[in-house]
Amino acid sequence: MTSEQRQPLSILLKPQSLSEVVGHTSHVQFFQGCMKQKIFPHVFIHGSPGTGKSTIVNAYLKDLQKIMDVCVESPINASDKRNTQELVYDTLLLFCRRNCGFRIAILEEADNISKDAQEQLCGVLDECSEKKRDVQLIMVANDPSCVIDELKLSRGVNLEFKALPTSILVSHLSAKLLQFPSFPQWSSQALTMLVQSCAGDMRQTLNTIQQLNDASIIVSKTVEVEHIQRFLPPSPSVQVLHFLLHLQKCCFDNQSGGSDRTLSKKSILVSLKTQLKDVLSTVKDVYKWIKFWLFEYFYENSETDQHGISLKFRSVFIQHLKHQLGATPDALNFCISSNHNWIGFTHLILSFYDSVS
Repeated sequence: MTSEQRQPLSILLKPQSLSEVVGHTSHVQFFQGCMKQKIFPHVFIHGSPGTGKSTIVNAYLKDLQKIMDVCVESPINASDKRNTQELVYDTLLLFCRRNCGFRIAILEEADNISKDAQEQLCGVLDECSEKKRDVQLIMVANDPSCVIDELKLSRGVNLEFKALPTSILVSHLSAKLLQFPSFPQWSSQALTMLVQSCAGDMRQTLNTIQQLNDASIIVSKTVEVEHIQRFLPPSPSVQVLHFLLHLQKCCFDNQSGGSDRTLSKKSILVSLKTQLKDVLSTVKDVYKWIKFWLFEYFYENSETDQHGISLKFRSVFIQHLKHQLGATPDALNFCISSNHNWIGFTHLILSFYDSVS
């Protein structure tokens, strides 16, 4: 058994230094600047799963340990701590007070900390500043809305991670897979489908490649689209994209009235149920992916690479969101963090259809 077969692909491809990190140029430069200037502020890192948050922290630690002595507290998972006392006082505060030179504490899943613990943690960081303790705290979270402003904005540097453009991920994976003869090569079309199905989550993408390889499901030397279609149920992001495309078609391709309008409206309701309600657990997940496709993905990719979403549809739909919800994407952020229901979302979609058809 080869070394690449013994270890997960996600481990084999993990960057060993900041210079190997793909994308996130400004974040890489920030950590390189910390090392060069010997200035180590606290850092709050947030973004969707699989976008490289923990990867860049691990690469930073490896580079830092090459040039100076660092006392590192093994990554602390906030979900594993039973209460505020155990997390803040028995773990973080004791570590910060240790006399072992420069120290770095990494707090994973910081968005799972209770509000009480977050407020107490602010006190710990203030004590470190007042007593000039040589400590850097790096907090990693998926959902920044669950972290109080005093912790994520006032106590250090805020770094947001977004999924890299599909073209960059596909190009990177294609080059890396060539290094492992035991893995079949993937066509760019198949890799594109996989990356999109995983919504840009690199960890999930690599794990899927690993699982397909370990199960010996694909025996071809080159993996094509037809080899993986039946193994990849559409992800929530793709389901929302398909719904937006269907809504766009009903609104702009079917301009007749009467019975055709009634059929289109019924078609929208069926699509809403089968592509969204039956697949996504909450409406806020729908709003999250609407924000992704109409804002984050739109700004990170060229106008000709929008997966079929026309500029006209995007413009009109956003105007409707502004009218119904207020300024956007702030309104979408509000919808993502609030308890919106399917009835309200259905009304939003049908009123949009009525306004344009």
